[in-house]
Amino acid sequence: MKTRTWALLAGAPALSGCISGGSSGCGPADTIGWNGRLPDGGLFDGGAIAEDDCRTLCNGQELCAPGTPGTLSCRFYCPGGRAPPGLLTHVMLGESIGSFLSAAAEFEAASVHAFWQLAAELEAHGLPGDAARDGAYDEVRHARETTKLALSHGWLPPLPRIVPLAEPRSLEAIAIDNAFEGCGRELFGSVINAWQAEHAQDARVRALMRDIAPDERQHAAFSMSLAETLRPRLPLAARRRVREAQERALSSMSDDGLPEAVRQQLGLMDAKQAGATARRLLERSRV
Repeated sequence: MKTRTWALLAGAPALSGCISGGSSGCGPADTIGWNGRLPDGGLFDGGAIAEDDCRTLCNGQELCAPGTPGTLSCRFYCPGGRAPPGLLTHVMLGESIGSFLSAAAEFEAASVHAFWQLAAELEAHGLPGDAARDGAYDEVRHARETTKLALSHGWLPPLPRIVPLAEPRSLEAIAIDNAFEGCGRELFGSVINAWQAEHAQDARVRALMRDIAPDERQHAAFSMSLAETLRPRLPLAARRRVREAQERALSSMSDDGLPEAVRQQLGLMDAKQAGATARRLLERSRV
C-alpha cells in the first residue's frame, strides 16, 4: 500500500471560517455502564428515555438508549449529517433559530471531512471512492449556504475540530460507522430535511432545505448501497454488529429540546413524529 497522509484536510475541499468557543462531543456515541435504573430510582421498562434523564445519566448528553446488556449509549443531539471519526467538539444548541443553524452549518462542514476520508479509505481497500467524494463537494455547498443563513441571524458557525486518523480503518469499522452515520442518522436526516422543505415557517429555511434535501436523499442512498457492498466482505458476527449500529442510531432519535416556536420556524418534527419516523425507517431500511 502506498504511504499517504491521512490528515483530513489534505486535499479536501476548502471551507472558510474560524474556530470559536463552546463545545460538546458530537459524533460516535459513548457507551457507559448502566444498571437499568432511571435517575428517580425506577427500573427502565422500555420505550424512549426522557431527555432530562439522559442528561443526568450521561453527564449532560441529551440522547441515550440501552445498548448491550448492562450498557447505555449516550450522545449529543446533532442536527443531521455524517460525523467523521475523530470529531472532537460541537457547539451546544441554544434556543434560537440562529443557534440551530450555526450548529447545522458546523456539522455540514464536519460532513465534508467524513465523506472525503471515506473516499480515501474505500480506495485504500480497493473500492471506488468517487461517490463519497461527490458527497464531500455537496456538503461544502451545504455548509456555505447554511453558514450564510446562520450569519443572517447573527451567528458565526465555528469550524469543526477533528483529529486525523493515523491509518485507514478496517472494512468492519467502516461498515459499522456507515451503518450508524449513513444508514442511521443520515437516512433519518434526509427525511427530516424533506419535511422541513414543506413545513418550515421561515421561507429561507424552506428554500434552503429544498436545495439540500435531494442531495441528502442521494447520500442516504449511497450509504445503503455501501452497506450492501460491504456486507459480503464481513463475517457473520461483524454483520450483526453493523445491524446493531443502525438500530442504535435510529433508536436515539428523539426530542432536540428546542422551543416550540423555533421548531415551527425550522419545520422540525416533534418527538412523537421523529420517533415514529425512526421506527418506520428501521423497519423498511434495515441493513
